[in-house]
Amino acid sequence: MGPQVFLGFFSPFNGFFDLIAPGYQHKFSVREESGVSDLEQGIIDLFCLKMSKDKQSWMMINPQFILDYENNNELAIIDFEFGTMMNKLLSSDAYKGHSAYIRPGIGVGGDRSMDYSIELGYKIVW
Repeated sequence: MGPQVFLGFFSPFNGFFDLIAPGYQHKFSVREESGVSDLEQGIIDLFCLKMSKDKQSWMMINPQFILDYENNNELAIIDFEFGTMMNKLLSSDAYKGHSAYIRPGIGVGGDRSMDYSIELGYKIVW
């Protein structure tokens, strides 16, 4: 389970970012099977989104500070996302609502769960 609360601020700081959304997520185990560690984490999250002028491409910075209450660890992850709408990339309305992105990330801190990551994604929104 993981309740979340986010606030959205549109065009803050004279419009440098199109959206800044700070938030807090709390993850916890309800019932784990035997041999599996319980989970209780607090995640302080920040989404900073910059859109292109035509609103067809974007760049996002997403730093996350993770407080692992169960294991008494602290770590951070910073993701960077670069994406585009496929109809712009392929110059075809047949791909309207389709988008692709790449999201590299790095782990920060002595208790980090990873050194780096990369995610490639494709979304379809109807």
